[in-house]
Amino acid sequence: MDLIAIIEHKKSADEILISMETINSSKDFLTLFQKEYPDSNLRKSNWKGPYFMTKENLEKIWYVEESNRNREDELQGMNYYAKMDIPDAQLTFHRNTISISPHGLHKYGNFQYPKTASFIISINRVIARIFESSKIVYCVDSYEPQSILYDYCLEGKHLEEIINIVMKDLGCLQV
Repeated sequence: MDLIAIIEHKKSADEILISMETINSSKDFLTLFQKEYPDSNLRKSNWKGPYFMTKENLEKIWYVEESNRNREDELQGMNYYAKMDIPDAQLTFHRNTISISPHGLHKYGNFQYPKTASFIISINRVIARIFESSKIVYCVDSYEPQSILYDYCLEGKHLEEIINIVMKDLGCLQV
């Protein structure tokens, strides 16, 4: 099972487009990586996909996600996903949330190892601060009932809505 962290955001499509610059210039991010990888250079964040990411592309992706439409039909000549590749993680932007998937450390079992777990939590906290999110919800991507949290992101739900639904339906949640 892969690990996903979900945070809230209140950014417009235009603000999300410039968030790459914010991540690239984050002193907290740089400090965290210099501590973890002292001999490495921090690579720059970039949007994934064959096309230049635009406000219209982001808005259309969110529309397709929320209305459960076919990406291939609706997004011709555009990126299919709002994914940003950042050092050691991938961010997927939904209308009201961001899902964070760590590279290399993406298996849920990595929480068994204190040093790795600490790094995963630290990187998620730095990203949450960049997007002014006070909560991080951790879930798995499949095989477990909690994986439905990601589906709620696709539907455009706010993080508080997701938390309330999960508390009601599953009866448990770690925030």
